[in-house]
Amino acid sequence: MNTFHDNLLDSDLDEILSGRGAPDLTARALQKLAAGTQPPAAEPARADARPAVATPRWRAWARAAAVLLVLGMAGWLLTRPDTLPRGVTAAEGARWRVRADHVELKSGWVLLSDGAPVLVVGDGRVENVNGRTVAGTGIPGGDALDPLADHLDLSALEREAMKNPNRWITAGMLALCVLSGQAVLNGRVIAAEEDTPPPRAQDPKPEDTKSLRALLGQVEGIELRVAEKGLYSGWLTVRDAARVRAIAAAFATHLGEPSATPAGIDHTNQFELRLKDGRVIRASVFTRPGRAGLCDIRLPSWERYHQFDCAPDLAAELKAELAAARNQPRLPVQDAKAMRALLARAVEATFVDSTDQGAPLRGTIRDAAVLARMAGLLWPEDMGFSKTHLAERDVYQLALKLNDGSGLGFVVGDSGIFTLTMTGETSVEGRILPGTSMQALREMFTRAADTRGFAVLRQWTGENSRVTRAQTRLVYDDEGWTALWNEHAGTAAPAVNFEREIVLAVFGGDKLNSRGYTVREILQGEYRYTLRLEEEHFQTAGPDGGGVRCAPFAMFALPRTEAAIHMELNVQGIKRAAPLWQPLEAKWKPRSDINPMVSYTIDGTRFGSGGFPKTKRRFLVARDAAQWQELNNDINTGQDKLPAVDWDQYIAVAATEAAPANTDQFELVLAGMNQARVVLRLTTPGAQTESDSESPGYERIWRIWLIPKPDRDIVIETPRYDGTTAPTGWLETHTIRR
Repeated sequence: MNTFHDNLLDSDLDEILSGRGAPDLTARALQKLAAGTQPPAAEPARADARPAVATPRWRAWARAAAVLLVLGMAGWLLTRPDTLPRGVTAAEGARWRVRADHVELKSGWVLLSDGAPVLVVGDGRVENVNGRTVAGTGIPGGDALDPLADHLDLSALEREAMKNPNRWITAGMLALCVLSGQAVLNGRVIAAEEDTPPPRAQDPKPEDTKSLRALLGQVEGIELRVAEKGLYSGWLTVRDAARVRAIAAAFATHLGEPSATPAGIDHTNQFELRLKDGRVIRASVFTRPGRAGLCDIRLPSWERYHQFDCAPDLAAELKAELAAARNQPRLPVQDAKAMRALLARAVEATFVDSTDQGAPLRGTIRDAAVLARMAGLLWPEDMGFSKTHLAERDVYQLALKLNDGSGLGFVVGDSGIFTLTMTGETSVEGRILPGTSMQALREMFTRAADTRGFAVLRQWTGENSRVTRAQTRLVYDDEGWTALWNEHAGTAAPAVNFEREIVLAVFGGDKLNSRGYTVREILQGEYRYTLRLEEEHFQTAGPDGGGVRCAPFAMFALPRTEAAIHMELNVQGIKRAAPLWQPLEAKWKPRSDINPMVSYTIDGTRFGSGGFPKTKRRFLVARDAAQWQELNNDINTGQDKLPAVDWDQYIAVAATEAAPANTDQFELVLAGMNQARVVLRLTTPGAQTESDSESPGYERIWRIWLIPKPDRDIVIETPRYDGTTAPTGWLETHTIRR
């Protein structure tokens, strides 16, 4: 490169880095050309001229490298992986991670619009957004609403919608407010409410009694309560539609003109008359011996109650409802302290915890200290409220027996929304337990559950572990837990109480399209628990399938137990096919002196071979004497007289199989049981193929077992050998319904 080129490169770099452009000499050149001016001849070099100094070559290359570095950094900033995709706007302070097929929100809130990808917050999942939706980790507090609206640049209508607590829906950690259009939350379509509600009809003036009577004719729902000694009863709902119409007609018929009686009479009853358009008329009825009755009425737009004369017959026609309301239990739901005091009167709490799909926890709590703590968890200060009921399923059912013999019932959904009933009548709806209460109740139920309540206490699962070799691990102390979590994530380990708990970890290794593992069910056997795991896969598209490399994992905190803990993984690769359970390594060994945890008697003394065609394996069931005889004829046992069976206690199950003649390796054994089903396994004599049934030396064998009459489903699993002499998996083959 010569001096001219060096100077030219210096000039170009100076223009790029400084932003200055080269001078435009076009006009001067054209002017001289038009005047016929020739460019001057080159002058001879002057003797005193200073020689041109060439720019060092390294300087030019350094400037070029600087340009490339600046351009590279700009490109990285524009394309960095954590840049939010189209359709997602984050509020200030939000923390997120962009995954291959979704955005994972760690904290804060985001605005989702058309074309937004899937958003995941804990166990909540938002997708298919059409319109505009605000989603985040919890419902924002009052002080945070205006700054949040500013950050997300919401319109005035959207601000009002976001400030309306009834527009927010929760599912676990996720809170959602659909501003316009709709979104899908955990598989459910959530549509926005109308931004501008239709105008309501004008309420008549108090003196327009004709219009007021006509309005009373539009009542379609009635609730009432009565007061005694200053305390109101619970609300009574009039459920019979004909009775609702009769009460509304009584109000309309017996209502007189505005009364001159001075105000100030205490209400001894309250009626809420709901109109078809949603408006509510509040009314109270009074009787005055020897005089006309009074009726206080207030419409939504009236600033106060107005009194009207009414016929004495009105109170008489309402006598039955007033008497029924007088017996409605009183719940001080507006007074948190009083509600906790009421709940603390519980002397017994019976619960069912269905958080785990397979094996619900059941038990009864009578410990006074535990019941007192439960009262605070069921009615905390930070309770939420929503008129939109959204729960994937109910997870807690709780029945409280109070010290006066009365009872309260709670049904709590997975999102924390619960219903409270008293003596069968719904008293409270729409309130939401916070996540802290949900977790604390879960731990309380786990500790108090009966022996069949062995369950996952907590779990950590995902798709990106730093452990990339498939393996299972058992952790039983803090030191091992710290080391495992550091190897897995490189961060501080979550708290685990190893005095009461152990952790079982499963790592899937380097594979494609897996989100991790969940526990499908837990079986309890005589001396062991079996955790049955499902791997959560996802689909991709693209070249070679567009598979996403991942390292799935799951870690389960379990109660310490003296029994063995086994694991099985469903390896069934065919959609909608019966599960195929493959044993994983057993990690927790039982004590030698443990007593059997369950008792399940299987009587299989009847055994034979031959006597019928060599068809494929099949099962037959008899529940009564007629089916018992039919089973005997079908198998052709050769027995003229069958043994007597107590059909109130047992059922008969028969199985046929191709096997070597006179084998004794044909047994039905208990694999485990839970509250939903009993799982039995049919052991067969060694490796077999479909052609074995026609092989020399093979014939059909049969066996009949008497098993306890089922109070739950019975599932029979058969082995898969894959050319080995020991089963490599167990296929759910036959189900006997309860």
